[in-house]
Amino acid sequence: MPEMSHHQMVESVTRLLRERDFDGLDQLVHDDIVIETPQSRERIVGIANNRAVIEGAPGGAPRSSAKKVHGSADAWVASPSFTLLRIAGSGDEYTTEEWVEYPNGEHGYGISLYQFRGDKIAKVTYYFAAPFPAAEWRASWVEMMPEHGQETRR
Repeated sequence: MPEMSHHQMVESVTRLLRERDFDGLDQLVHDDIVIETPQSRERIVGIANNRAVIEGAPGGAPRSSAKKVHGSADAWVASPSFTLLRIAGSGDEYTTEEWVEYPNGEHGYGISLYQFRGDKIAKVTYYFAAPFPAAEWRASWVEMMPEHGQETRR
């Protein structure tokens, strides 16, 4: 795999998952990669375990695609399964914002925190949040945003 910046590596994760290029994905991470999901209290350690989780997912590995949208070079969009909305960061730490669609029809937002050690990904922490209704008591002070997929440029 050609030499890439950390930004390009984070961006490549989406493409490699879409293409089912798990060997390519393995080249981006350290052998002792740590993947954490604090909400479910799970920690995956090592390439073999990470790959087993990806390949063993009910309905198959996550799917995604990417295309650039308006905004800075850090703004991206993709679909379905993982929709990469944005990449931001520098140095050894990057953050992605995603729209996540599950095979059972549930959906929500995701944040991924990437940490690098040298020229490879050393740790990824995933956070997932389902949409919830706005509290009625705040209605007179807030403006409602469109639902995901219904956004309009302002």
